Amino acid sequence: MSLKRQRSGVAAPDIRFARRFFAARIFALAVVSLMTCSFESYFVAAGEPVSLKDPMIRQLAAPTSAVVDGKPFREAVAELAGRSDLSVWVDRAVDPSVRIHAGQVGPTVYLALKQLAATGQCVVMPIDNVVLIGRATWVDATTASLMSLRAVTRKRRSPPLQDLAWPEATTPTEALKIVFDRGKISAATIPMPHDLWPAKQWSSIDPGVATCLLLAQFERTLDPEAFPKRLVVIPMDRTRQYKVRYDVAEGRSEMVAAIRRVDREMSVRTVEAGFEITATASAHRAAIDTFLTELADDLGGPGDIDTPNVTLNLANMPADQVFHHLAGTAGRDCVIAADAATLCKQLVFYQAEKVTLRQVTDKVAEQVGVKVVWTDEQLLIDLPVK
Repeated sequence: MSLKRQRSGVAAPDIRFARRFFAARIFALAVVSLMTCSFESYFVAAGEPVSLKDPMIRQLAAPTSAVVDGKPFREAVAELAGRSDLSVWVDRAVDPSVRIHAGQVGPTVYLALKQLAATGQCVVMPIDNVVLIGRATWVDATTASLMSLRAVTRKRRSPPLQDLAWPEATTPTEALKIVFDRGKISAATIPMPHDLWPAKQWSSIDPGVATCLLLAQFERTLDPEAFPKRLVVIPMDRTRQYKVRYDVAEGRSEMVAAIRRVDREMSVRTVEAGFEITATASAHRAAIDTFLTELADDLGGPGDIDTPNVTLNLANMPADQVFHHLAGTAGRDCVIAADAATLCKQLVFYQAEKVTLRQVTDKVAEQVGVKVVWTDEQLLIDLPVK
């Protein structure tokens, strides 16, 4: 569907501002009247609770183990999220080519993503079926923008989620057109700064959310005061407070405390099956982090060395470090015999998905010429019997 400007008696003005972006680009603010389709039906109603009933929360709480070393940031994050069928959106200000040396990550998908993100001084926030990864200020501003637009949405029916994709070297303007076309949204083009983006594929995403995520890459959002009748592009504001309902059986006091440490002006109200909190995006991020971290703590116990839940991306990593990471994943000590220590200094290269710890240690041992033995308490590394 082509993008057309609505014909009306009042011309839609262009508002311009003089803030520089990266290569001194000026991002023109556009005020656009919608045609036949309103964004109003493209946002989930505000107030949907955070709980284990949410499919994305369940995906993030799922157990996983991985050893990631030497992969570029963007590639490592995309691979880990992709294996869990999660859609991620990474802050464009983060260098995607920086090599990650995170070692062992897990024991849940959320903590694995959080640990990968931390290597790039980034944070993680799940919202609207997407996991945001980026600078804390950017993640919080993007989250606040999405929630502010939710709050002014009048219709309460579920949005038509879409699968969206664009090829390598797509410009932001082209990406926005793809979102509008796929979502059958009739609106004039919003001018976007020129850039070339990597290929992207989103599964089951709200087109309205996708639009906001595209704008967020340039620190912009849609004005909730004009939305959904008009699209008015304005700077993002991470200080906005919004309500979130948390339906959790345990950990309420810890979550409230986490929010209060970040936002002293927060408010809490008890509701059926949980509680409702009004606070800033950074405070809600702290609450969700507390919730998902405690779920990981509840897993407890040593890792099962024969369950195929390990993913590795090893590149140029000493074998002894790999053995220590794998032993730690299983909750065991790693003991390397003196005679095998030199061999274990060799560098290994290994990539695998959904394999067992036993399979990984056997493969690494084969590469460097040592023998591995698992016991209930240790991973023993020694020379092979001649």
